[in-house]
Amino acid sequence: MADHIWKSYKEYTVAGDAMHPMTPELGQGGGSSLEDAVVLGRHIGNSIIKNGGQFVEGDMAKAIDDYVKERRSRAALLVTGSYLSGWIQHGGAKWWMKREMEMMEDVVIVGAGIAGLATAVALKRVGVRALVLERSQGIRATGAALTLFPNAWLALDALGVSHKLTRSYDPLFNGSVTNINTGDVQQVLFSEQGIRTVHRKTLLEALAEELPTDSIRFSSKLAAIESQEQGGGASIAVVHLEDGTAIKSTVLIGCDGVHSVVARWLGLAEPVHSGRSAVRSLAAFPQGHRLKHEVQLFVDQQGKRAAFIPLNDREFYWFLTCKGENMTGEPEQIQREVLENYADNFPSIYLDVVRHADLSTISWAPLMYRHPWRIIFGNLNKGNITVAGDAMHPMTPELGQGGGSSLEDAVVLGRHIGNSIIKNGGQFVEGDMAKAIDDYVKERRWRAALLVTGSYLSGWIQHGGAKWWMKGEMEMMEDVVIVGAGIAGLATAVALKRVGVRALVLERSQGIRATGAALSLFPNAWLALDALGVSHKLTRSYDPFLKGSVTNINTGDVQQVLFPDQGIRTVHRKALLEALAEELPTDSIRFSSKLAAIESQEQGGGASIAVVHLEDGTAIKSKVLIGCDGVHSVVARWLGLAEPVHSGRSAVRSLAVFPQGHRFKHEVQQFVDHQDKRAGFVPLNDREFYWFLTCKEENMTGEPEQIQREVLEKYAENFPSIYLDVVRHADLSTITWAPLMYRHPWRIIFGNLNKGNITVAGDAMHPMTPDLGQGGGSSLEDAVVLGRHIGNSIIKNGGLFVEGDMAKAIDDYVKERRWRGALLVTGSYFSGWIQQGGAKRSPLHTFSHSGMTQHPCNGRIFLQILKLELPKETNVIAQL
Repeated sequence: MADHIWKSYKEYTVAGDAMHPMTPELGQGGGSSLEDAVVLGRHIGNSIIKNGGQFVEGDMAKAIDDYVKERRSRAALLVTGSYLSGWIQHGGAKWWMKREMEMMEDVVIVGAGIAGLATAVALKRVGVRALVLERSQGIRATGAALTLFPNAWLALDALGVSHKLTRSYDPLFNGSVTNINTGDVQQVLFSEQGIRTVHRKTLLEALAEELPTDSIRFSSKLAAIESQEQGGGASIAVVHLEDGTAIKSTVLIGCDGVHSVVARWLGLAEPVHSGRSAVRSLAAFPQGHRLKHEVQLFVDQQGKRAAFIPLNDREFYWFLTCKGENMTGEPEQIQREVLENYADNFPSIYLDVVRHADLSTISWAPLMYRHPWRIIFGNLNKGNITVAGDAMHPMTPELGQGGGSSLEDAVVLGRHIGNSIIKNGGQFVEGDMAKAIDDYVKERRWRAALLVTGSYLSGWIQHGGAKWWMKGEMEMMEDVVIVGAGIAGLATAVALKRVGVRALVLERSQGIRATGAALSLFPNAWLALDALGVSHKLTRSYDPFLKGSVTNINTGDVQQVLFPDQGIRTVHRKALLEALAEELPTDSIRFSSKLAAIESQEQGGGASIAVVHLEDGTAIKSKVLIGCDGVHSVVARWLGLAEPVHSGRSAVRSLAVFPQGHRFKHEVQQFVDHQDKRAGFVPLNDREFYWFLTCKEENMTGEPEQIQREVLEKYAENFPSIYLDVVRHADLSTITWAPLMYRHPWRIIFGNLNKGNITVAGDAMHPMTPDLGQGGGSSLEDAVVLGRHIGNSIIKNGGLFVEGDMAKAIDDYVKERRWRGALLVTGSYFSGWIQQGGAKRSPLHTFSHSGMTQHPCNGRIFLQILKLELPKETNVIAQL
């Protein structure tokens, strides 16, 4: 048998890539395969001819052996040659090629942006050739366009370039600034010469055209810099590129932008984020735009600034700056974000320009700057090495001097280097050149620091940094201010309206928020909604559930759950919020109102008022302040309440849509497993479900599609197909992941839930896990009880807010709600703890798997412990 195998093996061989796979650098993969075929055919053919047309085993094996001998060395040489060729091309032999790849230049400029090209042109005009190294493969024009003020045009005149641009770009002599909150319009007049906005690429090309064709070396990425001593105190700069090239230079100028490698080598501190960001783009109107040839700028009280500037009859340059935002994504997504989130309240004329954006030019970037004291006291040069443009003085764009100051740098640096060369008979003299560069730095240091400071302060003021001196003009006075337009906030405003008290609701978002998709409301919640006069709007759209089931997917056991006689209803969170908001006057909710600070001001005679400071500079004085601002409440923090803590569990929630109808039973279905996961779905109507999944300590950050995929493939893969089908039908616009937070109940029992006329309600008071389904219901209860106490105080005092009595009314509200909130938090936490395995080794283990606690209502035992029949709240209807 072994002999047979050996003989058979001797008649087998390989050819082509099966014998000698090789890298492609010599281009011999196909050729060598064709060679193999010819040689192998020749040897096999000779054997057959020699043996009269027969395959003779021993002779055929010899023929194949001869083929292998002939091809073996040839193949090995080709493989070796190909590999070494690629190794050298990809930098593997840099060490022995170093001497062959060294270059010597008088001046090397790193970066072919405005500063780099302008400096090269300035040096050319004094007879000095400079080599410009650019990391990109061609001229880059990030930023679309820029505005050049008279100082920039003086520099372009000195460089002999201005005439190329002035014939294409007309000057702008005036503009306007519109405050979109007040409608005020401020006219702006520019200098007699006007300003011009030009395409960034056109400016760069105009500069590049002035240089010899071999002046710019593209695809040249800087790897390292060193300074080599040459004897006699002289030194040269050596620039090492990533392709292995080493370039020696008498002078090295870093014009390599905000994150400059040369600046870092000099020891300059990195630029810092200003806290603001910008979107920039061109907009094209192929048929012409017919708008005035002037700058139009818009500002709002949220610290946003936007503008558009005509470049010609068909194009605009437009931008938007805002605080600390991050609009990463594709150009279409950035455009959509501007239109729908950041500029939705801006005039239609601006939005129309944004809709015409040339998406190939759109960009988002954080606005960076170098602290001015770093420029004043930092190392801007060392010997013959220095920096210019953004590498020296990155600045925010408010003064429009980024490009202009870079052009100024180029002219001044060219003058000092030129003077040194002329003085020394056309020679680069080491000591004198270092002095020339030092003189350039002295001339530019303070100018740059002042421009950076002025730009930053201008933006700081425009974006609300100087609100403190505007405070008196922006003060308001309200009877009651409610922070947060969630369930608790809107319900409290409705409760107060029903007792004749107007409340102003402050909401940080730009509209009603409905994070969470849906929620289940138990009988206590419906009693509260009855008291608020809202329940009828919802009961006609959402049918009650009277039963449900809990399935243990490991054992297959199914536990039936019966709800109270009235049943429970699951409603869209947005529908509940809108039903509450409809009850309020149209000016009751102030959106885009982000809380910055709270203070309590003494008014004399022991009285005090709350003052709410918003990020837009508004100060609102209020006789009563109610924090309904959610789990991470600013008001609760001001009262001294400890921050909520993570329960160790997290939840995914979403809606699911079946456009043709789902045909499932109208009941709650939940599923649990031994890995401490709990999932369920609840029909909202014939076409929609609310579904959720809770698990331990998981973090499903990412896009909605990713979260859905994680649920299907990782967290719920062993769950029944009926649940997975619901998840597959998720409405991705509603899917959310969140950690489940709660406040320790003893913090509620012993903590400061009020101080004078300031208090909290809803999640701001008692954030809880969702296991009892009482988060929304308890917020509605808070609203009714708080409205009752405030209303009673006002009625008792003849319709007036009496300081001491109002503080007592709020104190009575807190006393009534403190224990109720603490018990609900405790019950919810323990219910979830048991369901997710916290009591596996305790006597309650059998209880936790009996089905008694497997639904948000969690069986009669918790309902009895927590007394959800609301004896006091049932009397509120009459009182309201």
